[in-house]
Amino acid sequence: MRHSARVTAIVLLLAGMSGTAIAVSQPAGASESFKFAATVKAQTTLAKLNETLVIPPGKFHGAIISGSGTLARLKGNLKLPPATTTIKIAGIGLARVTVALSQTKKTVGTLNANTFALIARSTFDIHVVSVEPLGLPVNLVGNHCVTGTPVKLTFSGTISPISGGSVAGTYTIPPLVNCGGSTAVLNAAIAGPGNTFTATITPSLS
Repeated sequence: MRHSARVTAIVLLLAGMSGTAIAVSQPAGASESFKFAATVKAQTTLAKLNETLVIPPGKFHGAIISGSGTLARLKGNLKLPPATTTIKIAGIGLARVTVALSQTKKTVGTLNANTFALIARSTFDIHVVSVEPLGLPVNLVGNHCVTGTPVKLTFSGTISPISGGSVAGTYTIPPLVNCGGSTAVLNAAIAGPGNTFTATITPSLS
């Protein structure tokens, strides 16, 4: 099968699975696209703390756009709910920490028509929603504790059009700002390179 035909076949297969209608009577070489959704179950390991934060299931809504070569383009929005865990942070002992990820640019990438290999990038802010010492009803970071610059996460993996798959990547946490008196402590405990992100992705109907 020609590369362009194979890419188009993948798009048609996924469109059929998701119940999405697309036009197929376009001129040769023209791109075709369809919208789709997937459930994302993710977790991230914070390198400095050696703590794994399990994120509740989220959603990816986007589109796959066929091309004339082996690669189809991917573009969409990744939304993950806030996640809470109990960790020990130097200087403040055990605390319940809630973190939210807020996308600042669309997730973009490519899907290989021959191998189903996916390479993509997400750009987002990390918002430390709260840091609450155990037993104390107080938030040590206020309402505006965020990364000073967006996180750029590049991830890759193999995604089957039928069963989904998994992806993984590493990223650097930029210095946090606006965290009140906890800013220096949090940066010493969290900011820096070597953090890992893994996720399983499953096609869904909504």
